[in-house]
Amino acid sequence: MKISLLDIVDKYNSLSIIGMDKNVGKTTVLNHLINSSRGRLLPWTYFHRKRW
Repeated sequence: MKISLLDIVDKYNSLSIIGMDKNVGKTTVLNHLINSSRGRLLPWTYFHRKRW
């Protein structure tokens, strides 16, 4: 049986995609979840913390 990432995270009320550096796949994971949502509502918020 093939399980998708969306099926795994679907049971949670919230999800954080966290990476402490550039080029670690945060955007790739978010895009995959959006593209595989199959018309489901995916409310999301984007936070960016600028390094000083």
